[in-house]
Amino acid sequence: MSRSRASLSLQTLISSAIVVAMLVVAAVIFAISYQYSRELVKDATLDRIHLVADELNSLMERTFLPAERTLELLSWDELTAAETTEERLSSLPKLTDLLRKDQVIDAIYLGYEDGDFMLVRPIRSESVREIVKAPVDTAFVGEFIEQDGQQQWRFYNDQLEQLGQRIDPKVSYDPRVRPWFDIAQRSSEMQVSEPYIFFTTREVGMTLSKSAQNRTIIGVDYALNDLSKLLAATPIGEGVELALVTPDLRIIASPQIPPLAVNQAEVELPRLNQYPALTLNSFANMPTDTLEASESEDYLGYRFNVFDQWNIQMDLMVSIPEAGLIGDVTELQTQASLVALGLTLFMLAGGWLIGRRISQPLHVLTKQVEQLAAFDFTQTLEQKSGVKEVDELAIQLSSMTATISRFRKIAHTLAAEPDTDRMLHRVNHLLAETVGGRRSLIYLYDFDQRQLTRASHYGQSSGTPEQIDGVPEDAKSQVQMLRDSLPKGQSEYLIIPLFNRDNESLGLIEIELHDQSLRKNADYRAFVKELSGLAATALSTRAMLEEQRNLTEAIIKLLADAIDAKSPYTHGHCARVPELAKLLIQATERSTAEPFKDFKLDDQQRYTVQVASWLHDCGKITSPEYVVDKAVKLETLYNRIHEIRTRFEVLWRDAEIAYLKGLLEKQNETDLRNKLKARRIELHKDFELIAQANIGDVPLKPENLERLNEIANQEWTRHFDRRIGLSYAEAERLRAAGHELETPPTQAKLLEDRADHLISWGDRIPPVTKDDPNNRWGFDMELTEHARNLGELYNLSVPRGTLTEEERFKVNEHVVQSIIMLESLPLPRFMRAVPDIAGNHHERMDGKGYPRKLNASELSIPARIMAIADVFEALTASDRPYKPAKKLSQALTILAYMAAEGHIDPEIFKLFVEEEVYAKYAEAHLEAEQRDAVDKRAILKIFESRMQPETA
Repeated sequence: MSRSRASLSLQTLISSAIVVAMLVVAAVIFAISYQYSRELVKDATLDRIHLVADELNSLMERTFLPAERTLELLSWDELTAAETTEERLSSLPKLTDLLRKDQVIDAIYLGYEDGDFMLVRPIRSESVREIVKAPVDTAFVGEFIEQDGQQQWRFYNDQLEQLGQRIDPKVSYDPRVRPWFDIAQRSSEMQVSEPYIFFTTREVGMTLSKSAQNRTIIGVDYALNDLSKLLAATPIGEGVELALVTPDLRIIASPQIPPLAVNQAEVELPRLNQYPALTLNSFANMPTDTLEASESEDYLGYRFNVFDQWNIQMDLMVSIPEAGLIGDVTELQTQASLVALGLTLFMLAGGWLIGRRISQPLHVLTKQVEQLAAFDFTQTLEQKSGVKEVDELAIQLSSMTATISRFRKIAHTLAAEPDTDRMLHRVNHLLAETVGGRRSLIYLYDFDQRQLTRASHYGQSSGTPEQIDGVPEDAKSQVQMLRDSLPKGQSEYLIIPLFNRDNESLGLIEIELHDQSLRKNADYRAFVKELSGLAATALSTRAMLEEQRNLTEAIIKLLADAIDAKSPYTHGHCARVPELAKLLIQATERSTAEPFKDFKLDDQQRYTVQVASWLHDCGKITSPEYVVDKAVKLETLYNRIHEIRTRFEVLWRDAEIAYLKGLLEKQNETDLRNKLKARRIELHKDFELIAQANIGDVPLKPENLERLNEIANQEWTRHFDRRIGLSYAEAERLRAAGHELETPPTQAKLLEDRADHLISWGDRIPPVTKDDPNNRWGFDMELTEHARNLGELYNLSVPRGTLTEEERFKVNEHVVQSIIMLESLPLPRFMRAVPDIAGNHHERMDGKGYPRKLNASELSIPARIMAIADVFEALTASDRPYKPAKKLSQALTILAYMAAEGHIDPEIFKLFVEEEVYAKYAEAHLEAEQRDAVDKRAILKIFESRMQPETA
């Protein structure tokens, strides 16, 4: 038997290879680190310079973006139309407020078309105060010029109290000849000057000007002195020179030059060549965005643009000493050498341990396979063993694990994510990762608009279309139109159509491939198509659900509109209450007050409140119009005052007939005439009393009620049979009342409360009493004895308003019907609160409301909000027949009493007033004459002074 050849263990081979590789890598790193370190130091320096440039650009944007708003604001101000200095002085507080808020503004001034001029300047330094010769404590100086008058300076302290003034009878300044006036007058846009030195403050700055509608020019001087401070505070390195310059090399800011003296005569920006000691001069002709060495190669120069707007360009120039870079590199090299030596020694010892760990990859892979078999896809293997076959197996297992995990995440997202947009983005991301796409776009097809709209993108979407119009229905044409719209280049991509269950186009998925060969791989295309089908199924399902939801909302709004349209006097109520409820919900969610700090609704809960607010009066569809719209007491389907007027006409004729009969019987003519006159006067007064009582706008006095009963007892003769020409139901009521054998002529009362005026409930008794076995909703209302009472005297005797007790119950019953109707709907679980929110808007905090007499602890915050929204809308509605619309202050006063007396939630009422929710609603829905001034403190004081202990 031959001897077996000596062999090395896998651990020894792997460990030795690791140690050798580490030594080689360390040597290579040591050899090239010097050059790399040098480049790194240079790049780090340039990065710091770019950070400075970014800060400069940010500072400029923070300076000039408010400037546009300031000029736009002032261009519409009444100050632009002021004609005298005294008129312009009224705007002084406004201008000084702008100067206080923006410390960069050096002055604000206006030049008028007639040559008048106004300037306001803050005094922020003693040197400026001395230049303008202002008194001590001067905070602002105003310069006022009238071309036909005089030139004057006024000095003010910080409270705008005038400290003094200086007048020059000779006007020496005309703004119309100034460049800022001229360029702004020729354009409607804001104009910006080149940087220059302000004459008064000797600060570097720029002038911004804009023309108002009336040709007045507004100018603002902005100081740029913060730029020098920023450059001076920049720790780039020793010997580094910085300068912010104009294109023609005028210095705007630089820490290497001294600041301009206030008394210096020169008012132009200094040029770079005025400071020959600066090494920056070596790079004066350097183009932007380049790094160059000086002729002596002892400095590196860099120049790049940091600001370029409104035709104003500013460049940052940098000069870096080469010796500084090399010194840093040498130091870094030494440090790197020490670190490399230490790492090498450490790795020599640790290589054997690492090799031992790498020698066990097969065991680790076995564990991972066991985990996959146990449906545990959370573990990923990142094994680097050094053995190619083992590593490839590990990679494939990891890839398979990641793919299965992504499948699970896609399935979970499709099932659990309620928001379609978020679902699309998440699925798109996972889809691209799963199929190895560099970019993935999802386009949805709108059948009605014939559009493809990009709904989600993963990766770089630059150059891809947001929307494609005029797209036909067939998927083949859609694929071609998208292909034609994508950027042309070297990339390969797949476009997969998405179909619903009816094989109708939903849209497209476009995937840009990493590996171009995959496009022709049939198995890969089939895999992508099947994976895309998951998204298509989810989209189809979501679209169907969305259509069902839209249909449901449309039916809800159709019902609400039908209720509003049913009565011309409540038109718009069902539409306005949701708007007000939404505003109150938003204010409550924002509030940090103790009762509401934990009140937050999710999207489903907000939708529930929205549906409840639309349907809060759905029961009114059962309310008779003649009750809801009853404007006078005798109104049923018509106003019965006309019948009573006819009876008075009969009594009038009877009086005249009696007078004529008396004459025929030779009675005393004078007595007869006086009697006729008295009777006529009496009839006029009686009918006027009835007519006034019929309106119901004022409470009925006891003496008037007594007189009504006297009037009612007057009789008139009826000659026509009241049993004929009736409906079946009316004839049955008459028969049941015992009038079947009544034969004319007969005497009838002037105002009647007959038995046939009483209409019984019959078998349609509403289940509203607490002890009714059919009452499964918890209603607690008193049921009237009769369903209706049409008695004439009974209706006229209503003490206040126009509704009888029966009619008032019928109006209130709409809430009962709302709850019954909504409880009968198969509402989704998250909408189960709709009946309570909609049906509790007439409940009270003190438990005296209806239909269930719930107290505060039984009412949710949305239900309480609905109550306030319903009452406020009713108070301010301008389409009610029985009352004029209240003004804002009147409505809020009434609400204050209601909150104090336990009708509505006091905390929500306070929030309603303090957050001025009423104002937002009024702006959109109230007439201009209703939107009067509201004293919130006075309203809340009324409420607080009348708070009862039980509602406090």
